[in-house]
Amino acid sequence: MGPRCVNGIADGNEIAKQFAQHFATVCTNNSNCRAAQLKSYYVQMRAGYCGRPDDARYCFDVELVENVIFNLKRGKAADLDGAEHLRFSH
Repeated sequence: MGPRCVNGIADGNEIAKQFAQHFATVCTNNSNCRAAQLKSYYVQMRAGYCGRPDDARYCFDVELVENVIFNLKRGKAADLDGAEHLRFSH
């Protein structure tokens, strides 16, 4: 089996570089002022956070995560790039 091409690129390092560049721009804030407001709100909310009790109801393993990701509907956005990103990542 030959090298896998993504958008005409077969070099894995170049694919990873373009992937990182894409998410670096997509996942950045649009407004420094709003980012500061959200950070302040987060810090305020976190101050009173004491965590969730250690409870077996909240336990999960790799198999559960794999099954959930495998059963995500393709083409339905669960995140910025939809389920495909999760499904085809290693």
